[in-house]
Amino acid sequence: MDRCKACRIKAENAKKGISPLLSGVIFTAIIITTTSIIMGGIIPSLNDVRDTVVIDSMQESMNYLNQYIELVAQESERSQRVVPLSFSKGTFTINSANTSEDDYGKLYFEIETDSLAVSPRASRKIGDITFSSNTNVSACANTTDFTLENEHLIVYIKRSGNSTDHVTINTSKLLKNIHLKDTSKTLFSGVSDHVRFSITGIPEMVTGYVDAEKLGNDLGAAEIIAYLNYSTIKYEIHFILESGTDYVKIRVISPQYFDWVETNVVSTNFVTPTSDFDSSKKHIVSATAGTVLAIVSDNDATTGDVSASNMIYLNQPFKINKIYLVFTPGQKGTVADRIHYINDGTFEDLYSPSFGFGIDTKNRIRLTLDYDSMSLYADDSKNKTSTKLQAGTYNLLVKNMGVTDGRTDVLIKLL
Repeated sequence: MDRCKACRIKAENAKKGISPLLSGVIFTAIIITTTSIIMGGIIPSLNDVRDTVVIDSMQESMNYLNQYIELVAQESERSQRVVPLSFSKGTFTINSANTSEDDYGKLYFEIETDSLAVSPRASRKIGDITFSSNTNVSACANTTDFTLENEHLIVYIKRSGNSTDHVTINTSKLLKNIHLKDTSKTLFSGVSDHVRFSITGIPEMVTGYVDAEKLGNDLGAAEIIAYLNYSTIKYEIHFILESGTDYVKIRVISPQYFDWVETNVVSTNFVTPTSDFDSSKKHIVSATAGTVLAIVSDNDATTGDVSASNMIYLNQPFKINKIYLVFTPGQKGTVADRIHYINDGTFEDLYSPSFGFGIDTKNRIRLTLDYDSMSLYADDSKNKTSTKLQAGTYNLLVKNMGVTDGRTDVLIKLL
């Protein structure tokens, strides 16, 4: 073979490109990669669809059960029905009444899901069923205090005046205490302990009143608002407790412009922290005995430090004044591990945002049935008991147990 012919053969092979075997391997790899990408998006969607079907099916089952509960309650004592119940995912709970707490019993179905059929920390009612997600906050009031409670915290805020009776208010004494249920620790222990909001040009003693946005149980969030006046300036301080959180969200709001809002926390229960504030960290922390106290800004704070014994403070421009007053289990680095959520603006989009607890990856949706005209019980003795059923098929006995104090007692018992 002459050299010219060899060159032509080599050129022709080059034009042919990739061999059939190699091209087949590459084609298969492309198919596998493409399929993986597609399935990666489809599988979560399919799971959402399946969970939505479970939720819809359970809504129908609970409506069916509700019809028989109301029917039996209207009939005579000892009247009863057997009602089937079936579900493939989640749990179904029968809680007995506890009338000493004005709790007349309830039925609820819970499921952890990627579905956003109900937005986190929200609720809505369809017929007799309440659909909710992470709604574990209660808010109540007595003559002196508002009390907010969720899974981790109990928050006490001083109640003062009303919309038609403005009184003198010391803004440093609004937040009376925070109790951390997980470690049985309290934030404040003495009369000198307090949270102070140092606002340019405004003293601590002003006039106004304090009121609740909403009182009740099974709330996604509870909010107490101090409506305050000083001279010609009107402003508000909002204290917000959300479900699953280990902090109180605090906001200072006014139509007027303030240069700075400085948040000070004085607590003799905590050791003064090392002065290591950096504005890029957006927080200042005090930690002692496995419990953390921190002030966290939702934007860059200007200064933050230790200004006196047992005091930490954070200073920030008024227009970005939302802060998180954190009270949680952990060590000094606990809060820093969550700051990246603050930085990218996704912190409050989490199902249960917190600084010291695991970040939930699932939405916890609950369907609830409760009643005003009857009391529900899970056993014949009317004890305060709870029956929790896992996914499966069951038969429930619904029985009229007579009337107590004008309310019909209804037994809902697993057969």
